[in-house]
Amino acid sequence: MGDNLISEADSRKKANLVAVLYELGKYVRNRRDYCIFVWLFGIQPSNSNGMIARSRNRWLSATVLSCGLLNAAVAVSAAQYEADGEIEQTLFTREGGVQGMTRSKFTVYVKDCSWLIQTTDYDKDGTALRVRETGCTNGAEIYEVAGPYNKESWKKGVAHWNEGLIVSNTIPVGQMDDYFVCHLWLMFASGCYFQNLTTNWLTPIYGLGDPARETKWDLVGGPVALPMNVTYFERPGVPDGTYTALGLTNVGTVQMPLGFVFEQRINSGFAPSPIASGDSGPTYRIRKIAISSVTAVRPVCSRSDLSPTAAGKTIVIDERLPQSASSPGVASYFGSSTFSVDG
Repeated sequence: MGDNLISEADSRKKANLVAVLYELGKYVRNRRDYCIFVWLFGIQPSNSNGMIARSRNRWLSATVLSCGLLNAAVAVSAAQYEADGEIEQTLFTREGGVQGMTRSKFTVYVKDCSWLIQTTDYDKDGTALRVRETGCTNGAEIYEVAGPYNKESWKKGVAHWNEGLIVSNTIPVGQMDDYFVCHLWLMFASGCYFQNLTTNWLTPIYGLGDPARETKWDLVGGPVALPMNVTYFERPGVPDGTYTALGLTNVGTVQMPLGFVFEQRINSGFAPSPIASGDSGPTYRIRKIAISSVTAVRPVCSRSDLSPTAAGKTIVIDERLPQSASSPGVASYFGSSTFSVDG
């Protein structure tokens, strides 16, 4: 009798859990993680009690069915995801010609508020040239290391070492005119940044040394609010830089852009803007444009450590260190073997 009471109590508990989990199923998107989540709620096989075993089987079958019907996912512990993709950025001359073009494949890793972006630059023939890792694990410092993709072709000498950079900042502001990691961070890894903002006067991420500007944005819903669009204004009503998402996709509990278009606008010269419907001609000029597309997403972060790494020797420029009268330049030092920074 006691065994039957335990079995009935367990069955009632499981029935209640089923109801709860069916409701949770409305908000999750990944069958495997959902079923692992379900399993962790206490439903385990029992060889000693047929009623519990049968109840478990019926319950788990119903759960798996609901998972399949809902096609949902759940973040097992915290917000984490990865995204692969491609980006192409074009800089224009004042006369409207192409000054330079950068093509790269990327992977974005996000876990809570820590992030890492790995990029590999390619030439026009598809040959990999340079690999870069940029990341932040403490919300206060950006670490970056970059070097040749083909390690076997390295030559001796400091000029062919990796280049490391450490700066005190919460955002990866572009260091060079052709820098594009900042675009990837803004659209794919900036959830914590936007959630913690207390002003709409933001530093443009695409221009080193640019002052804070009035900024408007729209965020997607969900636990990690990534942007659908962001506009930095040169002055009221005049956009300077715009980011526009190209649709959305689900990755775990997170909605993220399927890609985006970035434009740095200018009043005259350079390249003409696309002609919008109803317009007779371009309404602004473009100094720089970047187009990105996502090719794969995963509701996990496969890297346990989001600090940038690179094999080989590295010269590090550390902008955190104070300058002195005897050494007025930016502090730098050397590393060997594997360069790894973790704040």
